[in-house]
Amino acid sequence: MVPSVFALNVINRRYALASIYLISSLASMLERAMLEWYNLRKDD
Repeated sequence: MVPSVFALNVINRRYALASIYLISSLASMLERAMLEWYNLRKDD
């Protein structure tokens, strides 16, 4: 029982890190797109 719980904790931590990395990369892409859109609007 203990090894399976430990494995679940490791898997959950790995998924949490992956989801945090994915969310942060998506947020940075969205921020960059908004900055480019703002700069294009500012030039007009």
